[in-house]
Amino acid sequence: MVVIFDEVVKRSLRQFGKRDLKPVPALINSEEFHCFNVVRKKKNGSSSFWNQPDIPTGFSLLDILDLSSPVPDLSRKHPIIYEDKVFWKGKGSLTIDAGVEADGAASGETNKSYESTLKLQINEITAKTLTELQSRPLLKPESQFLEQCRKRREDLYVVTKTLELINCPQLCAESGRKWLGKLSIPETPFIKGQGQVTGDKRRQQSMKLLKNKVLAYQTKQLIFKKDGCEILHIKDKKQMTFPHVVMPNIIGYIGDRSMYKMQSDRSMYKMQRLTTMYESECLTTMYESECLTTMYEPKCESMEFLQTKDRSEILPIQQIEEPLSQDFKQLQVEISRRMGELSQFSKNIQDILFHNILVMLGDREALQDLQDMMEQFPQGDLNGPGGIILNELRKNSENLLVYARSCILYLLEALLVLNDTQLYLLAWSMKEKILVHQRELVRSILEPNFKYPWRIPFTLKPELLTPLQDEGVAVTYKLLEECGLKIDLNSNRSAWDLEAKMPLSALYGCLSLLQQLAVA
Repeated sequence: MVVIFDEVVKRSLRQFGKRDLKPVPALINSEEFHCFNVVRKKKNGSSSFWNQPDIPTGFSLLDILDLSSPVPDLSRKHPIIYEDKVFWKGKGSLTIDAGVEADGAASGETNKSYESTLKLQINEITAKTLTELQSRPLLKPESQFLEQCRKRREDLYVVTKTLELINCPQLCAESGRKWLGKLSIPETPFIKGQGQVTGDKRRQQSMKLLKNKVLAYQTKQLIFKKDGCEILHIKDKKQMTFPHVVMPNIIGYIGDRSMYKMQSDRSMYKMQRLTTMYESECLTTMYESECLTTMYEPKCESMEFLQTKDRSEILPIQQIEEPLSQDFKQLQVEISRRMGELSQFSKNIQDILFHNILVMLGDREALQDLQDMMEQFPQGDLNGPGGIILNELRKNSENLLVYARSCILYLLEALLVLNDTQLYLLAWSMKEKILVHQRELVRSILEPNFKYPWRIPFTLKPELLTPLQDEGVAVTYKLLEECGLKIDLNSNRSAWDLEAKMPLSALYGCLSLLQQLAVA
């Protein structure tokens, strides 16, 4: 069902401001992205190749400000009625030549139909209202919600614009697929034969959306000051929501020409902060680190801790967060490092991770809760599959170092970059054991196109599609399309899009790490 909703959001954004608005991450929490609602964003991710998604908080800006007078109403534009009807039919064929050993051919026919009538409205907080809200003081005492966000160094944003449904549309989708496959083996002294397979599959889906569902939204960053808050009208990378909070201990190191960041652990490192200064609205901090114990470290050509005693050599925190290089080899190094960390776990732990993450792929909130708890591990408790993972890790805590556990966070971050449709399809792929074939196909797209910032055509390799079989090919195509790639099912000709680079990199990371767990 999530597939239908994601299609509605995607098609709506094509018509009403794709660049201006972001799609809601999931149907289940779409109502938490109304105007005035506050969302959080984790500041330091494990990867430099994708950004962390917005996380709903359940709080509103009106919950943390002293509202002595009513807040002006939103600016509401005239409703727009959008009728969307799609009927599509296509045919394709594939020939496989294995020399004298065997040859085969496959052909297929697919059709899709989709229909919906949406009544949409754009709601927005006016600049005048935002300015007026900034003059209001914060509630005293400070809410526990703000205190937790300050401790976690998370940036906060307020939703200022939304694209909402003002009717209750019935969504209907139907798809069908027919295929024919043939295989023949020439007569040899040892074996001969031929075979044929046919299939016909149809699917119908329907969903009724409730009124006031948010399909897409826009945010502006919150900056908290001593007596109030500021709402930035222009995005500025140098800003922090809590500018006067001292940054926690961070170690940056260089290995295989790639920079990674790791939060220190008291049992592992003793960190001494030497000096702190605030320049150009950017907190810069330097640390002197002393390693107190030996930890697991995959082999690499070079590794050096970033240390400095000269104020002129202090690096801004933002500079540490920027990737040193943005090429496919660096992405491979980053993912290979995490796969190596996963391989250090026992087979039992790897099995528990694989099967419980599989269960959670249908519940984005459960994945988010596990990510939050892993950041403060070993503290924190969860119910369900996330709790099973945490409990199993605690049993082996004496053998698990902070560095080794970071691979779990890396996997969770990559999964949360994907939308609900992709998580659903990824779960299907895990059950069908086709992750390794999907990974190779994604690699064949990323590797030659990674450096191109413009639209460029490419061709999917037939030999990489063959092991996926019919439905596996359809699922994989959908995974790629949801990343933003334009796929032509008939000719295998597709188009690279720069916007697909980040989600496609995250998908490649997910497939690689989940496959590592699958073969454990």
